Amino acid sequence: MKCVGLGRGVALGLIFSASTLVRAEESLVFVANSNSNSIYKFVAQTGEYKGVFGAGFVQGVRGLEQNPADGIVYVACRFTGPPSVGSVLKFNPYTGEYLGQVGNGFLETPDDIAFGTDGVMYVSDLKGTGSAILKFNPTTGAYGGIIANGFLGSSAFGAALATAPGNIIYAIGASGTAVQKFNGQTGEYLGVIGSGFFSNGRGLALSTVGGNDTLMPGIGNSTGSVLKFRASDSSYQGALATGGFVPFVRSIATMPNGWMLIRGFSSPTEYIARFVPETGEYKGLFAANWNLSGIGMATEVPATVSGTLTFNDYVGTGTNRPVVMEVVDNTNAVLDTQAIVVVPSGGTPVPYSFTTYARGTNLRVKARGTRWLKKQSASLTIAGVSQTGVNLVLQNGDVDGSGEVDAADIDAVIAAFGSIFPGPGDENTDVDGSTEVDAADIDIVIANFGATDE
Repeated sequence: MKCVGLGRGVALGLIFSASTLVRAEESLVFVANSNSNSIYKFVAQTGEYKGVFGAGFVQGVRGLEQNPADGIVYVACRFTGPPSVGSVLKFNPYTGEYLGQVGNGFLETPDDIAFGTDGVMYVSDLKGTGSAILKFNPTTGAYGGIIANGFLGSSAFGAALATAPGNIIYAIGASGTAVQKFNGQTGEYLGVIGSGFFSNGRGLALSTVGGNDTLMPGIGNSTGSVLKFRASDSSYQGALATGGFVPFVRSIATMPNGWMLIRGFSSPTEYIARFVPETGEYKGLFAANWNLSGIGMATEVPATVSGTLTFNDYVGTGTNRPVVMEVVDNTNAVLDTQAIVVVPSGGTPVPYSFTTYARGTNLRVKARGTRWLKKQSASLTIAGVSQTGVNLVLQNGDVDGSGEVDAADIDAVIAAFGSIFPGPGDENTDVDGSTEVDAADIDIVIANFGATDE
């Protein structure tokens, strides 16, 4: 499957993902603890303990997942009776606030949770009539129907879920002998993966391995392991954690840097092991000897910060421009740095977005482009997974990137006067993007003389 401290330290390394940088070093993993009926938080890459939430609310906790749409953590719970009932509880994982429940009256014995690309929440349920997958609107709680009814069998082991683009739903049936595939919207059965390769399947993740979408079911027996199957053709691709290294796999999750987290059990303790899925390299344990017990585990979803950037005093269009985005706290300490690429369109605001694991209150976003001074947003809170409307207007004229429009910038433009771009030389001297260094460029620098980074 896929605190309370809000502040994050400066990242020591960056992981590239498309045109943005995603910081993996301080992302969290949420771990269900059925001993204390609560959810523990750890830094996935270091194992550092970061707090707990859900105590006093959850009971019989099973699977859990963070909703990529709103940052809320949803927890499948089996409440003891009489009568025995099931429900999905909602929490703000950063403040610990209880936010209500979904599925009460529909769920009997919920086991695992996944979110489709259409925003629907899927919950596997060990109903007395046979396991099935129920659909809900996670925000309103509205029931959306049932799929996989009659396909997943009936067993106390439950049914682990994973989702893929196109709203494809993968499930390890309650019998634990294969991964079954469904269309999440129509319920159409789309076949089986891994039949004959394992029994006692427990835990399921979809990850990218070697550039391919790869299904990774865990094996819940004494020898343990996690198998790999290419999603496109169902072919077997090997195994991780073989030879009993992680016996009795409970659940699996993927870290932002691609490593796999495997939750296992070796009497009398449970623990989480980290592996590189491409090579099988072992990256250490954490959460051992924490008196943890249970099934669920999920990695944190990054927040998306979005808005518009306006490039003042600029007439150029159609050219990619790099912009460095920073998230800083109220002391101006940099919590995260991201590199994005945008295409200015004259002085028209253009949209941007980047992802970050920085969370907290009294934060600001700063943007700096080549030849534009660094500008900052008003104070904001990044508490969920979406912070919109962060609009910034960038001031032109800092040709040399010193953080101030000064005499050196004027000198640079004068020295390049008459240059035509593209061509040799420092393109930043073409301040307005007209492709020629002319009087308009000098005028812009003079007009902004003395301006500095914010």
